[in-house]
Amino acid sequence: MMKHRLLTIGAALVSIAVIAGCGEKAADKTAEKVDPVKSISTEPVTLKATSSGISIDENYLNTMKDLIKKHHPNITLDFIQPGKSNELTDMIAAGNTPDLVFTHTGMIVPLQANGILYDLNPLVKQHKVDLNRFDKPYLDDVYMTSTKGELFALPLYSKYHALYYNKSLFDKFGAPYPKDGMTMNETVELAKRVSRVEGATTYRGLNTGSNIIWIAQPLSLFTVDGEKPIVNTDGWRKMFDFGKTIYSIPGNSWTSVSPRTQFLKEQTLSMFLFQNLLDELSTPTQEGLNWDVVQYPSFPENPNVYPSSSTDVVMITSTSKYKEQALQVLNVLTSDEIQLMRSRQGVITVLSNPEIKKAFGTEIKFAEGKNLPGILKSKPALSPPISAYRQAAEGIVRRKFEDYLNNVADVNSILRMAEEEINKLIATEKSK
Repeated sequence: MMKHRLLTIGAALVSIAVIAGCGEKAADKTAEKVDPVKSISTEPVTLKATSSGISIDENYLNTMKDLIKKHHPNITLDFIQPGKSNELTDMIAAGNTPDLVFTHTGMIVPLQANGILYDLNPLVKQHKVDLNRFDKPYLDDVYMTSTKGELFALPLYSKYHALYYNKSLFDKFGAPYPKDGMTMNETVELAKRVSRVEGATTYRGLNTGSNIIWIAQPLSLFTVDGEKPIVNTDGWRKMFDFGKTIYSIPGNSWTSVSPRTQFLKEQTLSMFLFQNLLDELSTPTQEGLNWDVVQYPSFPENPNVYPSSSTDVVMITSTSKYKEQALQVLNVLTSDEIQLMRSRQGVITVLSNPEIKKAFGTEIKFAEGKNLPGILKSKPALSPPISAYRQAAEGIVRRKFEDYLNNVADVNSILRMAEEEINKLIATEKSK
């Protein structure tokens, strides 16, 4: 699984003063002050924090620190950037476990083995944290990582999926632009019109992002359920055949060249199904990339659904001596104030507040006039079942799909081999 990133839009985050004084009255009503949790000590305290599986850019980190200090002057956030010999596992082994961990939902189950997971439910109830403020799919994404209803983290932001396209290539080949509400089949038909080889240049019509995994998720096709592979199924057979249709389009064959490179630099990829890409589009836009974005295409069986959201979260560790102060930090990071700020910069909020959602991307100067609202017309698919073997199983399925594209074996044999490899993987891991 690719390493997730919290977005950086522009050279720096908008200052707190500008946010407080902005003229968008309707949206700014949401920028409420964080109500400090009563009865918590106001003695000075330093909370150690780090990230695992995602990265925290300096601009966002500085804004977090400023807002925490604004609402809780006694709390100092000491964020330790992970690096060589300084990853979360190294800190735990050294007895230096942080108070807070920024990660994504896919990392919560693997972290269970380290004994740092902490159920927030009692603390949330004691201090009357309103969980109804959160959009249900994102809170469910966290609950999905537990077996007894534990709440191991609070959601911060969500990844999204969309269809980015190169308008110049569609103009070049006289094809209509993609639009919101397209089906996957319509997208494939459109890809046929913009895929071709001209001289030494191959123009690819469509790349699905993460091989076969992402386009399977809207149909709830997952690779493993607990300790059981679930890939040798009719659903996966149809998906492998559908994927092969995409990469069998003349000029659109599978390639190991990064689709990011093809879309952002070489400008030879017409349509790119991908996650948050806005933070990478500023420079290419300045260099002449004429792009736009539309809603992620759907399967008729499950319309207006894109792949699972991979929610970024923040957790309090079980070893923290300052859990209540850590909760105050969580309240700041999930407040309307900072969620509105980030939404304006193109980050999907996990809150249900419609005004915050409406503000999505409004401060991205290079994206003015782009169809950013189209991104929000879909919702994330259900999260995959809990399994410590998910990432490895997905890697096996990706490789087997490439084998299928290369005609190594028929689809039934390929999926049977994938199942056998996943079973072997699980047995090996359990024997350690």
